[in-house]
Amino acid sequence: MASSNESFSKFNQENRQKLTDKFQQPRDPIHSRPDSEKPVLSFAQQYMWLQYQTDPTSPAYNRPCNLRFRGELQLEALQDALNEIVRRHEVLRSRFPDREGEPSVEILPRLTLKLETINLKEFDAAESEGLIQKWVRKIVQEPFDITRETLVRAKLLHLSDDEHILLLTFHHMVFDDWSQEIFRDELETLYEAFQKGAVPPLVDLPIQYADFAYWQRHELKNDHRQAQLKYWCQQLANVPVLLELPTDRPRPLVKSDAGGKVQWSLDADLARRLKAFSEEQGCTLFMTLMAIFQVLLFRYSGQTDITVGTPIANRNRPEVQEMLGYFSNTLVIRGQITQAAIFKDFLQQIKQTVIDAYHHQDVSFGQLLQSLKPERNLSFTPIFQAFFVLQRKTPAARNWHSLESSSDFAAFDITLHLHEDEDDQITGHWIYSTALFDPVTIERMSGHFRRLIQGILATPTQAISTLPLLTDVERQQLLIEWNDTAVDYPKDKCIHELFEEQVSKTPDAIALRFEKQSLTYRELNHRADQISHYLHSLKVAQESLIGISLRRSPDLVAALLGIFKAGCTYVPLDPTYPTERLKYVIQDSKIALLLTQEELRPLFKEMSVPQSTLNIDCSEISKTESLSVDSTIKPDNLAYVIYTSGSTGNPKGVAVPHRGVVNYLSSMSQSPGFGSDDTFLALTSLSFDIAVGELFLPLVTGGVLLLAREDTVRDGLEIARILDSEQPSYAQATPSTWQLLLHAGWGGAQNLTLVSGGEPLSSSLADALLAKNVRLWNFYGPTEATIFSSFYRVQPQKPISIGNPIQNLQYYVLDEEQQPVPVGIPGELYIGGVGVTRGYWQRPELTTARFTANPFLDNPDSRIYRTGDRVRFLPDGSLQYL
Repeated sequence: MASSNESFSKFNQENRQKLTDKFQQPRDPIHSRPDSEKPVLSFAQQYMWLQYQTDPTSPAYNRPCNLRFRGELQLEALQDALNEIVRRHEVLRSRFPDREGEPSVEILPRLTLKLETINLKEFDAAESEGLIQKWVRKIVQEPFDITRETLVRAKLLHLSDDEHILLLTFHHMVFDDWSQEIFRDELETLYEAFQKGAVPPLVDLPIQYADFAYWQRHELKNDHRQAQLKYWCQQLANVPVLLELPTDRPRPLVKSDAGGKVQWSLDADLARRLKAFSEEQGCTLFMTLMAIFQVLLFRYSGQTDITVGTPIANRNRPEVQEMLGYFSNTLVIRGQITQAAIFKDFLQQIKQTVIDAYHHQDVSFGQLLQSLKPERNLSFTPIFQAFFVLQRKTPAARNWHSLESSSDFAAFDITLHLHEDEDDQITGHWIYSTALFDPVTIERMSGHFRRLIQGILATPTQAISTLPLLTDVERQQLLIEWNDTAVDYPKDKCIHELFEEQVSKTPDAIALRFEKQSLTYRELNHRADQISHYLHSLKVAQESLIGISLRRSPDLVAALLGIFKAGCTYVPLDPTYPTERLKYVIQDSKIALLLTQEELRPLFKEMSVPQSTLNIDCSEISKTESLSVDSTIKPDNLAYVIYTSGSTGNPKGVAVPHRGVVNYLSSMSQSPGFGSDDTFLALTSLSFDIAVGELFLPLVTGGVLLLAREDTVRDGLEIARILDSEQPSYAQATPSTWQLLLHAGWGGAQNLTLVSGGEPLSSSLADALLAKNVRLWNFYGPTEATIFSSFYRVQPQKPISIGNPIQNLQYYVLDEEQQPVPVGIPGELYIGGVGVTRGYWQRPELTTARFTANPFLDNPDSRIYRTGDRVRFLPDGSLQYL
């Protein structure tokens, strides 16, 4: 559970020690172990040994220590300096054999490192740099056999007569990040001495690492260790199993150590202000940055209980300050955030948590895991998946300079590693799992971390849940650029008026086919005018609600057009629906008239239907003149009131005006595109709003409406027969219906566009449909935003998206505070624009709860609809349904 970024500089250790000194009790010094006692593993080494057993070939716990030397190099002096360090620190001469399943320690009396030299002098600067990185990666990726090998390797890259790079790799069993500083200082001192032929000036260490391990196991008081362990067990009780950050890819079943790195920096002015703020709050810079990091994770994940790992050098004894070895430990900082919490208060919580953690640092993380026994999962690390490191950069050595290398390993999902520079800047990098995240995602996260710092410094008393995350560029993109959907459409027309325009253009073209019947545009318009005129003769008021319950036939389509022409609003009553639902809709909508047919009249016998129940097949209608009614209906008047499924509470009547439908039809005619040469197979019940699109899109564009019987949608074989025999160019249905089609053994079709909507479309179904040579579109939209409000052309083997908003609609992804969330972060979808309906029929209290003023537009009449659906923006501006 350790990381390559797990220790802090001496500067940080000294500052941390100030926090913990007042809690520490005087301790006896650490002495050399008795000669009769065999060396043992420290607690940290024992845990690392167990980790090694899970995958002996993994290089995840290799620790690079790469140093660049400028000047003329004496190879013999360097070789002597390296071997003197190996002599001084017997931990470098250690290996850890397996004795009947148990680890043991074997210390070699002597070890001579052989420094292999690799000559790169013949390459130019660009080639040389590439080869350097190649060798850096190669040497650090070679696994150690800790049971047979000593755990240090060295190579020297000879770049020129006055430039060399020393590549050193240690296993974590014998080396930690604090050790790097010790090693570099000793190498500098010893190399200069051997170069001059002088006696090495370093005195021998009073104890060795094995003495520390013996003391830790045999002399460190048990009651002290048990008290510390009790603290951690209480502190981490019921800790969350997983920090569920939004990822770019599903988490693999087995965790990958493959990692990437993204650089980060904070300018000197902000860094100075952040330090001053920390001092004002009585906190260290580490505490403040840890608190901000946890706020970022809270805003990304939505989880209020956050755990973050952080390293501690764990060298709080003077005897081990100058010793190489694996001393470092991992502490867990747990933060608990409420929506209303302000940052200053949360910072004080983190301050106390950090102080308590330092006070209880003697329990190794391995011991803690043994006691807590957290749920183990191969796909993520236990207790925490986010790691935070803060170091202060130490002055550079005179000749040997540390060489930073790109990280190919990610011990955790995400690590933020920061440095406090001497010039007051704060710099660092993010290390991330490439199995989970793309670089651009981490770059955005990096920007959000900086934006949080700016927001906290500006208003430290602001609620954490409302602190700014978005940069100005992101806000412009999310709210303006991706919602720039304005397109001209027939905003002064109603649905039936668009149909009438098409009648005048192509009166004798086929408008509708049903089984063996065909109607031209003129004939369909004639029938619609008869119905309209008859309704008008009954003195039905404009925008009255007309219940319609008809079998699927040309009369159904004519009746809908007739209702529109009469200036009325239809309410669909599917005769196949349960009686109780029909009764509820009739009572709730208070329809003024029921339009049905003779065979369905018994269905409504026991219901409180209006006395004026009209039969579509009565002779009075067929005798009526087919004259157009002089209606004053406008685009903002209602076209229909359609009732939701009632999956949550009673069904609600959504009041949909003509304007939204006309905009939808206009958008669909452009993309996916529908024209006069196309035929649309209509399969959907009128009680679903998606039927509106499939019925009227062909009729307002000059195409052909191919109307299927109501039982067809439940019969995959019948759908396949129609597709094969009639060869429509478009068909629309739910994924469940398309699944029936595939189960029926349908062979596919050329020049066919399938539209899927109403339910989430799975990748497996999408791939199966695409294999049939069709064009496949995934549509999304709640009834309250008028049919479908977004669309996406599905591509083979690509993630399924619900796409982008159609013309004249806007999409907003907001958090619980109705603040826009960044790309990739889940939120709730709000929809604005022309498609937003009037609300719920005669339910102002529900309308007010779900339809609110649009805070992102200056237009006071603009509203947004709260969908309740969880989505997130993808980097291309499309939406992913969650």
